[in-house]
Amino acid sequence: MSKKFSPVSLPVILLCGLALFLSACSSFDNTVPPAATPEAQKVNVFGTAANHVHAMLALPNNVLVVATHYGAVYAW
Repeated sequence: MSKKFSPVSLPVILLCGLALFLSACSSFDNTVPPAATPEAQKVNVFGTAANHVHAMLALPNNVLVVATHYGAVYAW
């Protein structure tokens, strides 16, 4: 004896299966997006604390050369 499905049960089963499939792929899994990295604060005239002065040269004619991590600054 085989049990027959009613004509409505097949679309209902397919609809429930589709709903389960789509819910498994949804983004409602309560994950927190990664936080944005904070911008480094300026602590001196050369920018951030990572860019600090390592050397200063005083040349003739009032020329100063300041060597930092990210390059040299010339002032005259």
